[in-house]
Amino acid sequence: RIGQDAVNLADPFVDFNRFDRVVVISNWPGFGGTGGGPYWWRVAEGVEMTVAGEGKRAMTLSVANEWQATGSGYGGPGFDEGASVVAHEIGHHLGVPVHYDDVRWFPGSRDAASPWDLMGFSPTLFHFIGWAKSAMGWLPAARVSTLGPPEGSDIDVTQRLRPQAVAMGSGIQLLRIPFTRGEPYRGYVVENRRRRVRVSCWSWRACS
Repeated sequence: RIGQDAVNLADPFVDFNRFDRVVVISNWPGFGGTGGGPYWWRVAEGVEMTVAGEGKRAMTLSVANEWQATGSGYGGPGFDEGASVVAHEIGHHLGVPVHYDDVRWFPGSRDAASPWDLMGFSPTLFHFIGWAKSAMGWLPAARVSTLGPPEGSDIDVTQRLRPQAVAMGSGIQLLRIPFTRGEPYRGYVVENRRRRVRVSCWSWRACS
């Protein structure tokens, strides 16, 4: 109902021929966010289906709360959780497969993506992990290298792995190391997430 109310309010001023997504920002204390779809919304323009005389359009929806920058979660002091949650819910719009029940890395686990991925449980602003980008087709095939599977293949190679957070003209940004052949894919996915800074210390105590 909140989504339809938002569409109704915008409809006189917005040509929905040009839109496929609806984002609602609320000031509802205690509410985190939700998102998904697409759902069928009653619209005046951009009609894709008619039900009982009403024109409807399929659009995804997210509702997120305009939280204050409280500094909780993985963001640290002053972190804007509201922006993080909105971005997270937009990930649902896009159908990103890394989230809660979509991927179980090992029995009993519902979330191994936090804090590395925007789609984890806790608020972050880290970009999507490479596995999701590859599954969505956002990484060109030329940027993905497959080594193996190990049976009968020599995978003792050195591969330069470029960071995903930087737009690269060329080079490999994701490694796939399958355990077996065929689909569904089972194996490792290796990516360059963040540059590690080497720190030199004059004593163990100074670095602890």
